[in-house]
Amino acid sequence: MNKRSISVRQFALWITMYQIGSAYLLIPSSLAAVARHDAWICTVVAVAIHFLLIPLLSAIAGQMRGMSFVQHLRRLIGNPTGRVLSILFILLA
Repeated sequence: MNKRSISVRQFALWITMYQIGSAYLLIPSSLAAVARHDAWICTVVAVAIHFLLIPLLSAIAGQMRGMSFVQHLRRLIGNPTGRVLSILFILLA
């Protein structure tokens, strides 16, 4: 079976697009009901928070060295706990 991988730059762009999309769609919807006329501020804050996560996720991707997310998580945390968190991640993703 061919093993495909993406570069750290591709991962950073992928995460950036995901973060922008989820910042616009998911976070402000619950806050907009409360903020009403100032709902645009929720979107700006959400995008800023998500942009702060991009360097963290890029650094993690740089440490993975060809491993999948599940393999990397199990190596960092340990097999039993990593397995449980991997299952939770897969179910919630």
